[in-house]
Amino acid sequence: RTPPVQNAGSFVAGRQVADLRAMHLAGAAEPSKHVDFALPRSPVEAGRVLGAKLGLEVLAPNLTTHGFEFVGARPCEVRGTPAAHAMYRASATGDVLSIFTLQRGADLRPTDFVRVGSRTYYVCNSDPENRLSVVAWSQGEQTYLWCARWCINSMIQMADCACESLQACPSAEVDVASTRGSNRP
Repeated sequence: RTPPVQNAGSFVAGRQVADLRAMHLAGAAEPSKHVDFALPRSPVEAGRVLGAKLGLEVLAPNLTTHGFEFVGARPCEVRGTPAAHAMYRASATGDVLSIFTLQRGADLRPTDFVRVGSRTYYVCNSDPENRLSVVAWSQGEQTYLWCARWCINSMIQMADCACESLQACPSAEVDVASTRGSNRP
């Protein structure tokens, strides 16, 4: 059970969050234009290659056991900073999940936060126009952000489940970590 969301102050979502929401929407609308087809088709392998290329510990888990298919991944930029974008599609509903990896210190300006065990998830509640919620947390030198049209609690539960089972995958220079919620019954 996810603890209640707590207020993190009177911040509004940072510009980076707006950029990530826009990238998510563009990728969901036209996945073929937002996937690097030169990357491996396995999410973990694609994350490993992207991680080595970008110097990030990219989160690109195998979510098939959670009912998701890996659409693809690509490098991207968020406000001039290198980042990685992995996309998944829920097999049952067609909903798209984006997982972004950025250097720690992203200017998120969350509106709320939730503590689950020793981990703090920062929440940027859904925007009224697109109903896209963002959940973020930092681990090591990276900040990970999940963006989808799901309720916050479902995203946090899935992210926490994924965090508990993260397995480091060695790459040439960095470790690559792996990661899953829907507000639908």
